Amino acid sequence: MNVLTVCNTAIRQDAQGRYCLNDLHRAAGGAAKHTPGRFTITDTFKELVLELSRNQDDSPVSSQAGRSGGTFVA
Repeated sequence: MNVLTVCNTAIRQDAQGRYCLNDLHRAAGGAAKHTPGRFTITDTFKELVLELSRNQDDSPVSSQAGRSGGTFVA
């Protein structure tokens, strides 16, 4: 498996190949105003997910709770 590293931060992928928004947020500096939780509730994000869902069998977004969890996106 290829490992993506951004700013010395490993970016995890789930079994479907989606990237972890939490890891990307950490690599980008981790500003509280840019947390994945705030991003995923925006209308723009919801519209993008809706559009991507039309062209894929798997959901473009998956949230996993827990210590090793996170929000994974296509």
